[in-house]
Amino acid sequence: MGAGKAVAGIAAIIIVASLLFTPVGHSFLDYVFEGSARYPEDSHYEMDRNVSVTLHNEKMTYSVTIPKATDYVVDGITLQKINSQSSLNSYEEFSDYGIDWIRWNGANVSAKETFTSNISYDVDCYSHVWDIDESNSLNVDYIQQNLNGSLSSMKSYLISESGDGSEWIPTITGWNNGYVIYTGGEIRELADEIVGSETNVYSILKLIYLWIDDNISYKEYGGIPQTALQLLHSKRGDCDDQSVLFCSLARAAGVPAWLEMGALYNTSKGTWINHVWTQAYIPTTEGGSKVTIDVVNNNFLVHTSRLFHLATDIGDGDFLNMYYNMYHYTYKLQDSKITTSDSYKTHDVIDSKNFLTISRPHQGFDFPTIFSVDCTSLQRKQFTAFT
Repeated sequence: MGAGKAVAGIAAIIIVASLLFTPVGHSFLDYVFEGSARYPEDSHYEMDRNVSVTLHNEKMTYSVTIPKATDYVVDGITLQKINSQSSLNSYEEFSDYGIDWIRWNGANVSAKETFTSNISYDVDCYSHVWDIDESNSLNVDYIQQNLNGSLSSMKSYLISESGDGSEWIPTITGWNNGYVIYTGGEIRELADEIVGSETNVYSILKLIYLWIDDNISYKEYGGIPQTALQLLHSKRGDCDDQSVLFCSLARAAGVPAWLEMGALYNTSKGTWINHVWTQAYIPTTEGGSKVTIDVVNNNFLVHTSRLFHLATDIGDGDFLNMYYNMYHYTYKLQDSKITTSDSYKTHDVIDSKNFLTISRPHQGFDFPTIFSVDCTSLQRKQFTAFT
């Protein structure tokens, strides 16, 4: 028994040691010894997304709706270029909430039929670091003073119909009547406590980022995100939960922030996992920038070539409701149900030979790209009974 444990221990050491010579291992060593991480300047991916629906009862119908992938350009900076996307399955395209969507529809005859919809992507993704700090960031008053002028497009990320910059998902019950992004009550009190007398927008965002990093643990939940208040009480959440809290605190502090939806490339498994991160607006002496902040991956003002972008939150809870409730079905029999799955298959990855080395405070170690973490399992379903 003792010899067996010794052999197993030696094998484990060899495996770990060998991993340190991979690009992932290099990033880990950079982080441990230098407080930095490395990302390819650009990456080329070819992958499929497969969405399956199993209808467990007879004579049911279903639909699956996802955003259509597009080029992702922020302030003239290309972060993603879609070379092609195609599906072997027939689908409909439509526009809503300012973006294009793809919808697959189907129906079964017998019970327990499974339908799989496939879409293939050929995409180039790019890394970028924003050169912004306290010295060139303007104060939060600048945002408020220009909301009716040059920054009018930021209003939806600060002021809602209720006047408090909140967004709600109708299918959530309890917990503040479904408000996911919320800027009142305990959230505003916490934002005031975190920010204090700070007025510099860069510094405000950094303080919020560090508070979440220090006080919120990562735990995968999947499905509809927790509300900001739920996460504030549970102190544990995944990527969209923590991004929701970040947006809520930033808006409560007077800084526009919103969700970005897509997927994250898992370098250890060679596949993609659903992911949500945030963007925020920082006014600067050069004119201002929309910047990426990925709390669970410890990326502050860093967009990496491991991100695949699908949709941008428009500051409307109905949009969030549509994005997260991607499955719909109808039934004739009571207790009818469906089961679903959503996964990616990677065919090719070509990384640039040039790397960006990101040092603190911009970047911590990218744990979710190393370990298996599916930040947003979009399994929420809506159903309608026939009359």
